[in-house]
Amino acid sequence: MQKALVVIGIAVAQLVFGVPAFAGLNSDLAKCAKATGISGAHACTRVLNSGRLRRSHYYIAYYNRGWAHRNAGKLDRALSDFGKSLKYNSRYADTYYSRSVVQFERGRRDAAFDNLDRYIKLKGKSWQAHYKRALMLRRLGKAERALVSVNKAIEMKPDKKTPAYLKAMLLSDLGRHDEGLDLVGGKADQDCKGVQKCYSRAIILDRKGRYDEALSTLDATLKSDKHLAAAELQRGRVLENLGRRTDAMDAYKKSSRVKADAVEELLSQVEARDRLAKLEASDGIPVAKSEIERDCRLFVPTSNTTIAVPCAN
Repeated sequence: MQKALVVIGIAVAQLVFGVPAFAGLNSDLAKCAKATGISGAHACTRVLNSGRLRRSHYYIAYYNRGWAHRNAGKLDRALSDFGKSLKYNSRYADTYYSRSVVQFERGRRDAAFDNLDRYIKLKGKSWQAHYKRALMLRRLGKAERALVSVNKAIEMKPDKKTPAYLKAMLLSDLGRHDEGLDLVGGKADQDCKGVQKCYSRAIILDRKGRYDEALSTLDATLKSDKHLAAAELQRGRVLENLGRRTDAMDAYKKSSRVKADAVEELLSQVEARDRLAKLEASDGIPVAKSEIERDCRLFVPTSNTTIAVPCAN
């Protein structure tokens, strides 16, 4: 499923037994493929230990178990499983990409970069691969490198709009807000059935200090799809900038609770939970300034936060 600025779902391949399976093992196959946490990890383990799985499919069982462990918060176990997956199939590109995601979460930036390079060497003929790489490079704070990757995706698939919306955010990351806004249209709630387009627009409007317009854009976006973790996360950020602490906390709660099945959504939920915990532990947040005195916000990709900066006219 593709949502606002999400990359890959928790990609799974069909597991196949070498001989007919028992009903219980078929159930474990389904649970393993869903990678829904510890129960999914245990199901993958039972499949692997059953003696009935083709050796040629071990890699995908370990891959799925890696995602199950990641979704259970067991990041080191996830990395171990991805490593085992690659021992059985070193050319399954999505394992490198998935490993880069978890290494990013563990703070292992160099390893994350290395795995992104391996991923693109295997899937470089796919525009989606360059797009996914750009998203992770952005997460890693490498906006210039990400811009090169997303431009490659646009070159390979010029009729696809999604990379252009990511490019708009990258231009904004680099301080080129007006250029980014030109790519997604400047009107706050214009055409917000295109959730990816409007999500990008809202982020840029927020950074330009146009908080009310950003909020209007996000509200229109969420009317189109109520289950966007990234959009709810951004809505919380805007509400904080408006001094609406309680509403911001509610947005972060919504972000953390929706069903997420793609990398950007999952990482957005991590951010939402972290921000919610900080607000719950604090006495309060500053009330929004007047329009004349209000600061603008600049995104700092290396820390996934925003800082106050003087507003440009």
